[in-house]
Amino acid sequence: MPSRKNVQFSATALILSILVSIAAAAQSDYQRGLIVPVANNEFKIMSYNLFNLFDTVHDEGKNDWNYLPQSHPGKDQGCNEDRSPSRCRRSDWTNEKFRLKVMQLAKAMSQQGSRPDLLAVEEIENERAAQALGQYLGYNRMLMTNSPDRRGIDVALFWNPAKLDYIEHRELDVSSRINKATRNILQVHFRPLNSPKAVFGVFVNHWPSQGTPDSSVRIGAAQVLQSAIDSATRAYGSDYYAIATGDFNVINNEGVFEKTIMNPSWPNRLFDTHTLAMRTGDPMMRLMPPGSYFFTRDHVWNQLDRFFINRNLVQNSEIDVVPTSFRIVAGQVNTRTFVPRGGNGRSILIPYRGNFDTLDPEKAGYSDHFPIVVKFRVNR
Repeated sequence: MPSRKNVQFSATALILSILVSIAAAAQSDYQRGLIVPVANNEFKIMSYNLFNLFDTVHDEGKNDWNYLPQSHPGKDQGCNEDRSPSRCRRSDWTNEKFRLKVMQLAKAMSQQGSRPDLLAVEEIENERAAQALGQYLGYNRMLMTNSPDRRGIDVALFWNPAKLDYIEHRELDVSSRINKATRNILQVHFRPLNSPKAVFGVFVNHWPSQGTPDSSVRIGAAQVLQSAIDSATRAYGSDYYAIATGDFNVINNEGVFEKTIMNPSWPNRLFDTHTLAMRTGDPMMRLMPPGSYFFTRDHVWNQLDRFFINRNLVQNSEIDVVPTSFRIVAGQVNTRTFVPRGGNGRSILIPYRGNFDTLDPEKAGYSDHFPIVVKFRVNR
C-alpha cells in the first residue's frame, strides 16, 4: 500500500500535469486561432512596425550610420551624429544581416495565414528596402513616403492588385503642422475589384514617438489625418470608407484619440477595431496579449498599433469590418518569455525584439512590435 506521502505527491504531480496540458492546449488553440482566412469577397490588411528595416547604403543627409557596414566610407565620422557614437562604430550592418531580417519579419507575418491583401509597414528606410521586402513576400505593387525624418525612416503600403484597384495617392505633411521633422502620412485610395463603385482610403501613420512626451505633436498629427479624411469625404461623398492604420505612438490614458479622431463631435469620427473586437465576446480576443507593444522599463502594455475605421465600415454597408477577425499576431515565432517585477515570478510573452548583431536566426529576433491584422467584407 503506498504511503500517504507518496499519494499526496502523486496527486500533486497529476494536478501539475493537468495544468501543463491545459496551458499547452490553450497555446495550441491560440496558434490555430491566429490564422485569418480570407474569402473572395473579403480583403485582409496588416500593419507592422518593422523595427528599423534599413538597407546597407547611406542615404545622403540622413543619420543612418548605425545601420551600415563597418567598412562603409565615412561611417567613423558619421557616427558622431548618432546618440551613441561608440555603439554606432561597433555596429556592422551587412547585406547578410539585412536579408536575415527580411526573412525573420516574413516569418512573423506568416503566422496569421495567407499574405495580406494590404500590408502597411512602418520604420522602413527607403524604396530599396521596401522593394527587397516586397519581392520576398511576393508583392509587386507598393508605395511609400519620402519624409523629412532625420533618421530616414518612412512608411509604405503594399497591395494585391487581384483584389484592389489603385486610384490615387498623396503624402500628408505632418512636420509643418508640428514644427518638427517627422514621418509623413501616406494616403492611398482604392476600389475593390468586386465592388468598383466603392472607394476606400488607407492612411498609413507613424506619429512622433514618446521620446517627445508633449502630446501636442501627436495631436498635430491627428489633426492632419482628420483634415485629409474630411477632404476625401467631401470629394467622394458620404459613402466614402476610411481605414487609418500604423504606429500611432499614443500611450494609455494620453487622451489624444479622445480629443481628435475618436471625438464624437467630429462628424467623421473613427472607431478602433480592437475595441469593436473585444465587444463581440469572441473567446479568441481574451487569448491575445493586451497590446502590440510592451514597455519593458515600465512593465506596461500599450496598443501603439491600431486600425481605425469610419462609421461606414461599422454599419453593415457595402464594405464593412469583420470584428472577430482582428488579431494581435503574437505566436510562438515572434515572442519571448519575460518575468515582470512584482508578478510573483509568473512569466508573460512579449515581442521578441530584433537583434542587429547576429546572423543566427535563433537569436536574430523580429521586431519590438507585434503585427496586427483585420479583414473587411464586400457585401455585393
